Amino acid sequence: TSTFDEAYDVGRFAQTRGYKRVIIVTDNYHTKRALYAFTKIFSKLELEIEVEAMGASNLVFTQDNWYTTEAGLQAYIPEGIKYILYHFLDTNLHNIKPH
Repeated sequence: TSTFDEAYDVGRFAQTRGYKRVIIVTDNYHTKRALYAFTKIFSKLELEIEVEAMGASNLVFTQDNWYTTEAGLQAYIPEGIKYILYHFLDTNLHNIKPH
């Protein structure tokens, strides 16, 4: 349900497979927070797995025109808030349900 959940799952999976490096592929706007979350969780789990993030193109908007579409606004605006929250959290906000 969250990037943190994905980080925990990927970390455990990578550890059981003996991976030394993981590349996260996500939307361009999400790479900074995803990389931060994975790095934070891998550190918490004491995993010595290098993490990189690679941004993928979005067919609806780009980093140059995100503010011209409703989908872009819905993606970019909460991203900054989530990034700040991720500095204080390392798990889901259980009282907030995904829609």
